[in-house]
Amino acid sequence: MAAGRRLVSLGLALWIPVWLGCASPTPPAPRLDFFRPVPPEDSWRLKIRAWQAANHLMSLDPGSETPDPTPLADAYLRFSSEFRLEIVQRVLRWVQVYSGLYYRSDAGVDYWPTLDEVIEAGGDDCDGMELLTFALLRSLGFNEGELYRAIFFDRPSDAYHMVTLWFRDEDRSDPYVLDPSGKISRKLSRLSRIPGWEPIVIFDERSVFRVAPQEVARP
Repeated sequence: MAAGRRLVSLGLALWIPVWLGCASPTPPAPRLDFFRPVPPEDSWRLKIRAWQAANHLMSLDPGSETPDPTPLADAYLRFSSEFRLEIVQRVLRWVQVYSGLYYRSDAGVDYWPTLDEVIEAGGDDCDGMELLTFALLRSLGFNEGELYRAIFFDRPSDAYHMVTLWFRDEDRSDPYVLDPSGKISRKLSRLSRIPGWEPIVIFDERSVFRVAPQEVARP
């Protein structure tokens, strides 16, 4: 028995250094520079440039003929549309919650802040809290032409309010209204479903438009 215990002790003594050696710290991975210029002779450069050119041209020519949609294309477009709607609804709910917490009126002058100013100040009125909606959706990939800031007017009270308008589809006359404070609407609704308040001006980072009744073509 004593001899057996000595053999076990010897085995442990031999095994412990090996185990400790296997558990030695892994050397840190080298830091990578992801943004070095690609040399002209790089073998991937030509293929990447071809894809970039094709992608750019397709985005510039939305009216070009497209092949008949495949089941995959239908599924992709349907999922993309549903997912974007879910994103808008979640952003709207979040902004309305935080508008309730951090809404504050301007003192005297109606100043329109930048996003950084809203964040640094810790709150603002409708034109500042609405900017949270507009800027966040823009950063999530909602493009120019589908997302606008909008000034609404209520004639009975002579009051103004700012919301975000989302032109989700080809119907350019009936966008969705995203109200940061819920003063006009607490939920995501089409403009046609919201009585009273009317849009008078819409704008984004580059453009500004007056809103007017749509002219009806006469026969």
